[in-house]
Amino acid sequence: SPRSLLAQLVGPSIMLMALIGLLLDATAPLYLPPVLMTGTLLQVFGHSLLPGNEPLISRFARQVHGIDDPRSLDYTRGLTWFWTLVFAAVLIQSVLLALFATLEIWSLFTNLLNYVIIAVLFVLEYAYRLLYFKRPPSLRSILSAVKPDNLRYWKNG
Repeated sequence: SPRSLLAQLVGPSIMLMALIGLLLDATAPLYLPPVLMTGTLLQVFGHSLLPGNEPLISRFARQVHGIDDPRSLDYTRGLTWFWTLVFAAVLIQSVLLALFATLEIWSLFTNLLNYVIIAVLFVLEYAYRLLYFKRPPSLRSILSAVKPDNLRYWKNG
Protein backbone atom coordinates (compact mmCIF):
# COMPACT_ATOMS: atom_id res chain seq x y z
CA SER A 1 0.00 0.00 0.00
CA PRO A 2 1.16 3.61 -0.47
CA ARG A 3 1.20 4.15 3.30
CA SER A 4 3.42 1.10 3.80
CA LEU A 5 5.78 2.23 1.06
CA LEU A 6 5.98 5.71 2.56
CA ALA A 7 6.78 4.26 5.99
CA GLN A 8 9.55 2.13 4.48
CA LEU A 9 11.10 5.16 2.84
CA VAL A 10 11.21 7.46 5.90
CA GLY A 11 14.42 6.12 7.47
CA PRO A 12 16.39 5.78 4.23
CA SER A 13 15.17 9.21 3.07
CA ILE A 14 16.37 10.88 6.25
CA MET A 15 19.72 9.08 5.96
CA LEU A 16 20.05 10.09 2.30
CA MET A 17 19.28 13.73 3.08
CA ALA A 18 21.79 13.60 5.91
CA LEU A 19 24.46 12.11 3.69
CA ILE A 20 23.93 14.68 0.94
CA GLY A 21 24.07 17.53 3.44
CA LEU A 22 27.14 16.18 5.14
CA LEU A 23 28.98 15.39 1.92
CA LEU A 24 28.90 19.08 1.05
CA ASP A 25 31.41 19.61 3.85
CA ALA A 26 35.04 18.38 3.89
CA THR A 27 34.61 17.04 7.45
CA ALA A 28 31.78 14.73 6.34
CA PRO A 29 33.55 11.47 7.25
CA LEU A 30 33.44 12.53 10.91
CA TYR A 31 29.67 12.95 10.79
CA LEU A 32 28.73 9.77 8.96
CA PRO A 33 29.03 7.02 11.63
CA PRO A 34 26.45 8.44 14.07
CA VAL A 35 24.08 9.27 11.22
CA LEU A 36 24.37 5.83 9.63
CA MET A 37 24.18 3.97 12.96
CA THR A 38 21.14 5.88 14.18
CA GLY A 39 19.52 5.71 10.75
CA THR A 40 19.98 1.95 10.70
CA LEU A 41 18.39 1.60 14.17
CA LEU A 42 15.53 3.83 13.04
CA GLN A 43 15.03 1.68 9.94
CA VAL A 44 15.14 -1.64 11.84
CA PHE A 45 12.74 -0.54 14.58
CA GLY A 46 10.47 1.43 12.23
CA HIS A 47 10.25 -1.31 9.60
CA SER A 48 9.05 -3.76 12.24
CA LEU A 49 6.04 -1.49 12.85
CA LEU A 50 4.76 -1.74 9.28
CA PRO A 51 1.51 -3.65 8.68
CA GLY A 52 2.12 -7.37 8.55
CA ASN A 53 5.36 -7.17 10.58
CA GLU A 54 5.83 -8.03 14.22
CA PRO A 55 7.15 -5.09 16.28
CA LEU A 56 10.81 -5.73 17.10
CA ILE A 57 10.48 -5.61 20.89
CA SER A 58 7.35 -7.80 20.75
CA ARG A 59 9.39 -10.36 18.81
CA PHE A 60 12.18 -10.21 21.40
CA ALA A 61 9.69 -10.65 24.24
CA ARG A 62 7.93 -13.55 22.54
CA GLN A 63 11.03 -15.45 21.45
CA VAL A 64 13.16 -14.93 24.54
CA HIS A 65 10.54 -14.84 27.31
CA GLY A 66 7.52 -16.53 25.74
CA ILE A 67 5.41 -13.41 26.24
CA ASP A 68 2.23 -13.44 24.19
CA ASP A 69 -0.53 -11.94 26.34
CA PRO A 70 -2.35 -8.91 24.85
CA ARG A 71 -1.26 -6.50 27.60
CA SER A 72 2.42 -7.31 27.10
CA LEU A 73 2.13 -7.22 23.32
CA ASP A 74 0.46 -3.80 23.46
CA TYR A 75 3.21 -2.58 25.78
CA THR A 76 6.03 -3.92 23.60
CA ARG A 77 4.44 -2.47 20.45
CA GLY A 78 4.26 0.92 22.19
CA LEU A 79 7.85 0.50 23.34
CA THR A 80 8.95 -0.24 19.78
CA TRP A 81 7.21 2.99 18.70
CA PHE A 82 8.94 4.86 21.55
CA TRP A 83 12.43 3.71 20.52
CA THR A 84 11.67 4.38 16.85
CA LEU A 85 10.79 7.97 17.74
CA VAL A 86 13.87 8.30 19.98
CA PHE A 87 16.13 7.16 17.12
CA ALA A 88 14.36 9.52 14.71
CA ALA A 89 14.90 12.44 17.12
CA VAL A 90 18.56 11.54 17.66
CA LEU A 91 19.11 11.25 13.91
CA ILE A 92 17.48 14.60 13.19
CA GLN A 93 19.41 16.21 16.06
CA SER A 94 22.69 14.74 14.76
CA VAL A 95 22.09 16.08 11.27
CA LEU A 96 21.01 19.52 12.49
CA LEU A 97 24.02 19.80 14.80
CA ALA A 98 26.32 18.65 11.99
CA LEU A 99 24.95 21.30 9.69
CA PHE A 100 24.54 24.23 12.10
CA ALA A 101 26.67 23.71 15.23
CA THR A 102 30.38 23.68 15.85
CA LEU A 103 32.25 20.41 15.59
CA GLU A 104 32.78 20.50 19.36
CA ILE A 105 29.05 20.80 20.15
CA TRP A 106 28.17 18.11 17.61
CA SER A 107 30.84 15.84 19.07
CA LEU A 108 29.64 16.43 22.64
CA PHE A 109 26.16 15.24 21.69
CA THR A 110 27.00 12.38 19.35
CA ASN A 111 29.88 10.96 21.38
CA LEU A 112 28.57 11.48 24.91
CA LEU A 113 25.21 13.10 25.60
CA ASN A 114 23.14 11.00 23.19
CA TYR A 115 24.46 7.81 24.81
CA VAL A 116 23.74 9.18 28.28
CA ILE A 117 20.20 10.13 27.21
CA ILE A 118 19.59 6.69 25.70
CA ALA A 119 20.95 4.96 28.83
CA VAL A 120 18.75 7.10 31.08
CA LEU A 121 15.70 6.33 28.92
CA PHE A 122 16.53 2.61 29.07
CA VAL A 123 16.79 2.70 32.88
CA LEU A 124 13.60 4.77 33.24
CA GLU A 125 11.71 2.39 30.96
CA TYR A 126 12.95 -0.59 32.96
CA ALA A 127 11.84 1.08 36.20
CA TYR A 128 8.43 1.78 34.67
CA ARG A 129 8.22 -1.85 33.51
CA LEU A 130 8.86 -2.97 37.10
CA LEU A 131 5.78 -1.00 38.18
CA TYR A 132 3.67 -1.88 35.14
CA PHE A 133 4.22 -5.66 35.13
CA LYS A 134 5.20 -6.30 38.77
CA ARG A 135 7.38 -9.26 37.64
CA PRO A 136 9.12 -8.24 34.41
CA PRO A 137 11.99 -10.17 32.88
CA SER A 138 15.26 -9.65 34.71
CA LEU A 139 17.78 -7.16 33.41
CA ARG A 140 20.22 -10.06 32.96
CA SER A 141 17.79 -11.92 30.70
CA ILE A 142 17.22 -8.75 28.65
CA LEU A 143 20.95 -8.22 28.16
CA SER A 144 21.53 -11.89 27.32
CA ALA A 145 18.83 -11.56 24.66
CA VAL A 146 21.07 -9.34 22.52
CA LYS A 147 23.80 -11.96 22.06
CA PRO A 148 24.73 -12.51 18.38
CA ASP A 149 23.13 -15.99 18.26
CA ASN A 150 19.82 -14.59 19.47
CA LEU A 151 19.96 -11.65 17.07
CA ARG A 152 20.33 -14.04 14.14
CA TYR A 153 17.32 -16.00 15.44
CA TRP A 154 15.18 -12.85 15.72
CA LYS A 155 16.09 -11.71 12.24
CA ASN A 156 15.08 -15.06 10.77
CA GLY A 157 12.22 -15.51 13.29
